[in-house]
Amino acid sequence: MSNPFAEKIISRYRKKGLLRHMLHSNRLQRNCLRSLVRAITQESLDDFAGRPIRMEYDTFDWDIRTCHKIDIGGWPADIPFQNPGTLPPDELDRLLAGWRSGEIYFFHVPSEDFTPGKKKGQKTRSDAGEQRVALTPKFVPEAWTAGEDVDEIAEFETEKATEIDEIEQFSD
Repeated sequence: MSNPFAEKIISRYRKKGLLRHMLHSNRLQRNCLRSLVRAITQESLDDFAGRPIRMEYDTFDWDIRTCHKIDIGGWPADIPFQNPGTLPPDELDRLLAGWRSGEIYFFHVPSEDFTPGKKKGQKTRSDAGEQRVALTPKFVPEAWTAGEDVDEIAEFETEKATEIDEIEQFSD
């Protein structure tokens, strides 16, 4: 039994002329295979769920398997379940063939077989447990301002005060 979404996406790629480049360059072949496998996986998941669901390879256990109770079957055991962009072309070819033949498919996880996956937590900060220093000090130490000319500071403050007074007079 073939996957109708796989054939539909492949025919869409043929109409756009994207598949003819697969024979000319390994880079184009890999990019085309990546996008084909991604598109087939996404459209098959959307159709199976009956609504759009974003395919998450890194958090599949939590986002798809636990939250939606949908699993994927027939994925080759020797190919790691990860984003197709990180797989070599020969593994992408095998995945494409599996989707086309119907060997790879989505299915609902039965309630009796369901074991919830773990949600990946946020990584621990490198400075965990240490007191963090404020980025801006609450006050300016005298040592920092000791080198500045006091007259320049006073002159600057009076200029700002007169500018504010002028603005207030103008706005009345």
